[in-house]
Amino acid sequence: MLYEILNSLRQEVGECGLTTRSQRFLMCHDHASQLTFLEQHKGFLLKRQTVVTCFSTLKKSHAEDDAISCLVLGTESANIFILDPEAFTILNSYNDSRGASNPPG
Repeated sequence: MLYEILNSLRQEVGECGLTTRSQRFLMCHDHASQLTFLEQHKGFLLKRQTVVTCFSTLKKSHAEDDAISCLVLGTESANIFILDPEAFTILNSYNDSRGASNPPG
């Protein structure tokens, strides 16, 4: 049943919408390997980890060559983060599938 639910979710949100562990579980096609996988991982919390796939800079206030630039990071899960150049905190974030959002706080 879990396999069918995760497979349906994968069809709905795509592979990158699932955690790495859920993706690995879906690679277990027979019932015995699914049970073994669940037994091995039942005590661990799910974590969403993503990989930065590209980055660039964006001038913070004006376009002069020596102006302070914000770091812009793009991830494999369609997130874009704009980081403060001094504190390295998230100034703003965007997810391609959901629209713009501001960081909590």
